[in-house]
Amino acid sequence: MPIITVEVTEGVLDASRKRRMIELLTEASIEAEGIGEAGRATTIVGIREVPVGNSSFGGHIITQARLDAIRQLQSQQKTGQK
Repeated sequence: MPIITVEVTEGVLDASRKRRMIELLTEASIEAEGIGEAGRATTIVGIREVPVGNSSFGGHIITQARLDAIRQLQSQQKTGQK
């Protein structure tokens, strides 16, 4: 029974993105293990949200301003803007 844990900064993934990540990780695990559909029921995927200010990228603490910038980029990617 695989247990997959993903940590993300709180608020980066909305409910639909969390669902999609769980679906994709479950599928990847089933494929990697080669156990077929029987593995779906025993694959655990957990998403842990790390509070803003308690993680970093590029050596910089993720602040609310950085989180807002990430959200803006995600929104632009959804709409195909640059």
